[in-house]
Amino acid sequence: MAEQRTFHVALRGFSQIDALAIHRILELSDSRPRCYELIKGMGHDILLVNALAMRPGDRLDTSTPLVWIDGTPRASRPYHVQRPLLASRLLRVLDQVTVKELHFIPEINIGVKSVHDRPGFVEDGNAQWSFEPDSRLTHPSGGRARYRVMVADDSQIVRTQLQLVLDNLGIRADFATDGLEAIALMKKRRFDLILMDVVMPNMDGFTATKKIKKEFEGQGPIIMLTAKTSHLDRLRGAFAGCDTYLTKPLNQQELVKVLQQHLDMEERTSSWPRASQPAADPMTP
Repeated sequence: MAEQRTFHVALRGFSQIDALAIHRILELSDSRPRCYELIKGMGHDILLVNALAMRPGDRLDTSTPLVWIDGTPRASRPYHVQRPLLASRLLRVLDQVTVKELHFIPEINIGVKSVHDRPGFVEDGNAQWSFEPDSRLTHPSGGRARYRVMVADDSQIVRTQLQLVLDNLGIRADFATDGLEAIALMKKRRFDLILMDVVMPNMDGFTATKKIKKEFEGQGPIIMLTAKTSHLDRLRGAFAGCDTYLTKPLNQQELVKVLQQHLDMEERTSSWPRASQPAADPMTP
């Protein structure tokens, strides 16, 4: 099980009854790899603000992310929860804050889906959290991404999982939902690496890989990332021209190891734990 990470939450403008209710909600996160603890004073990671208690001229500490409770949703308030304060609703927003603003990435098994199989819904230990893909995410490096990767996969859940991993590494990702979209993206720019699913509508990953290798000279390596695990499928990947064949589900550490092998990114990812087992089969067509 992943090491537990605790985020400290402070309150502004809440009554004692509200504070007790929020405290009990946050206690529900104690069994997860990511949990929330209510504190008083400074040193918090996230500030919950009662919008109805704010008056003109009130100042807030904006050095940490703000989650607004009640009030009118605004563009300047991207994290907003209306009453009643349901535990699932509040924890979901807090989880979004930790990923988007605090760059926390939970243990992810890419390709693992839950009974709550819907866009942006991913497992987090014994609980779930949601996150919508957003190409505008700020990289932890704070600067321009050094690498650009294309992800071709028809599953939005898988695309979300991969974006979380890539964004945490400072890698910019472009997304295609099938082979035809992947080819269209190739006509616009060159990518340092491609993560290619096999079973997709309109054009499968084998066909798309073969076309890319034939028509776009000098393209970076193509990594098959698929649930197709048979020896025949691996041979088809090799004949199509893929450089590495990975099978789902795949632990994020194994993916990072493969990215390290294909990209000159050892310094950026040196703090990541290494996978203890070989992560992939290099393809030699």
